[in-house]
Amino acid sequence: MKAFAKRGYRETGTADIAGEIGISEPTLYRYFENKRQLYLECVEQASREILDHWRGIAAQSPTPVDALLALGMWYFEDLQRDTSHLMLRARAEVETDDPEVKAKLRSLLLETFDFIHGLYEDAQKKGLVGKDVDLASRTWLFIGLGSLIDRTELLTVRDRLDLDELAKVIASLAPELVPSGAPVAD
Repeated sequence: MKAFAKRGYRETGTADIAGEIGISEPTLYRYFENKRQLYLECVEQASREILDHWRGIAAQSPTPVDALLALGMWYFEDLQRDTSHLMLRARAEVETDDPEVKAKLRSLLLETFDFIHGLYEDAQKKGLVGKDVDLASRTWLFIGLGSLIDRTELLTVRDRLDLDELAKVIASLAPELVPSGAPVAD
């Protein structure tokens, strides 16, 4: 994943990959038919690790709204520790002219959507989100906020993202995602 994250699919050779993990090139081919199969697996694994972590957070959260807040906070903090997953996903998005890559990214995005949407549905059933709230729009908003965080991280402008102001915007668009005591829109 790190080799593909650094250079992208086209610029990464199997020698780069083998060198990154300290094995020989022939060893790679014992596990993967070709570079393409390995790449698609890495793209999936990058998203899968995040979703698996999110599922664990959701399972430990007292409510679905608490889970949504915790997912967002964890994601924001996780990007500060390691951006290789983000870089790999961002580079893969550039490769969407490739039908297999596009299909993989689409599938992973929809799986993420379904997971977040499920949390919103559960929150609505428990009365934590109003019955009149469009859950699909809220789900896309949540994913869109993640994309905003991704872009500020990739372009190293995160310091320009005013978290207090962002909380105000979230409070106006999705008040259920603002922890009690956080600043709210005037």
